Amino acid sequence: MIPVDLSGKVAFITGVADDVGFAWHIAKYLQAAGAEVSLASHPRVVTIVERFLARDKSSDSRVLPFGRGELKPKALLGCDVIYDTAADIPASLREEKGYDVDVSIAGCFAKVRELTPHLDIVIHSVAFSPEIAKPLPEVSRQGYLMAQSVSAYSLTALYR
Repeated sequence: MIPVDLSGKVAFITGVADDVGFAWHIAKYLQAAGAEVSLASHPRVVTIVERFLARDKSSDSRVLPFGRGELKPKALLGCDVIYDTAADIPASLREEKGYDVDVSIAGCFAKVRELTPHLDIVIHSVAFSPEIAKPLPEVSRQGYLMAQSVSAYSLTALYR
């Protein structure tokens, strides 16, 4: 048996991009402990995560620890943490797949409020760098600042 009881608690896990990362496994453990979980993914990977949640080929990755069943989140929402509000999303981006709805932090949390009156747990598992493959001396200031904005500042924005 899992040593933590989160029955009746509501958890929101950001940064789910696949079925092997930290966010996926945190979601599984929180649900195994009894929490109701909802997930957030970058809009460009929502359909990928949907496949992991639905296809037979991925059934093993959905098995919860301690024999507690299978990962079944209440919702999977798109959230691009670069944008605080819908007004911040460039018009050109709104034409791309996944951006046809408000995927800003404010838009995502508006959807969360429709799903549940409260959150007990928010997990920030977002990280990104456009220059991840470059050696440190070759990373540009713009690339570094983008990595900090997405990977670190977004926690402040989510909290707000």
